Amino acid sequence: MFAAYNTLPTVDVADERAESLLSVRQKLYSLLHQYQLQNVFGVRLVHKHFDMLEDELPVFSHIPVAGVAPVIIMGPLPSSNVNQYTPKNFLVHDGNLVPYEFSTSTSGIDIAEYKPFIDQVIKVITEEKANHIFGLVAFPDEDSDDALSEFELPELRTTVMVPQSLLPSAGVTKEIPTNWKASCGSGPTASVAAYCGSRSGQHVRVKGYCQTRTSGHTVVSPIGPEGTPSYDSEMTFKPGSAIARVVFEVQSRVAVAA
Repeated sequence: MFAAYNTLPTVDVADERAESLLSVRQKLYSLLHQYQLQNVFGVRLVHKHFDMLEDELPVFSHIPVAGVAPVIIMGPLPSSNVNQYTPKNFLVHDGNLVPYEFSTSTSGIDIAEYKPFIDQVIKVITEEKANHIFGLVAFPDEDSDDALSEFELPELRTTVMVPQSLLPSAGVTKEIPTNWKASCGSGPTASVAAYCGSRSGQHVRVKGYCQTRTSGHTVVSPIGPEGTPSYDSEMTFKPGSAIARVVFEVQSRVAVAA
């Protein structure tokens, strides 16, 4: 486990640092292609969402929402239950590949089975000084064949991943790729497997969900750079819409778990 999760960069900082390291991604794609591990590992932009307490781990979980699939949440779960989680995202730290985010998925992975490949990944990332910038994601297309988008519910310290078509674009200034899956074709190329929506250099953050109604609509306000609601670019969810159901279900489940 990676004990210094809270020192990881936010998505905007990670994206900025990664801009000059495109060659590192290409080298990692080449390794995935060389070892034919495109369906086992992908390339990860290393970043954090929320700080974790000493007894917490960041864990991804699937939740059922009628008519919507997949819906994945990531938030703090007790570190005492670590044996119930499987490693999901990895980074290079002190010359080793270590997990820093986890999943409740049963698709566990033993990186020791891939030692020659892992050794090469560590070598590339270390030599290129890309530690804590690029890492690996296990089973990059396990959750969806299509790229997913993320948004945050800050009060719950929860990140939500949904199909891109569900997330309103209001207030989103940039979609930052965070997972890449290497191509299974003849060359070392890759496709984006996940995005973080960015607004004012931060994750898209949602506040006031299922609370404010205007003309029969639920108004959801992204958080501005000062941490206050930004009403100039509100996202409006229609009652009963797919994304409204997602937010309500996440709110209910996380609040009950807390």
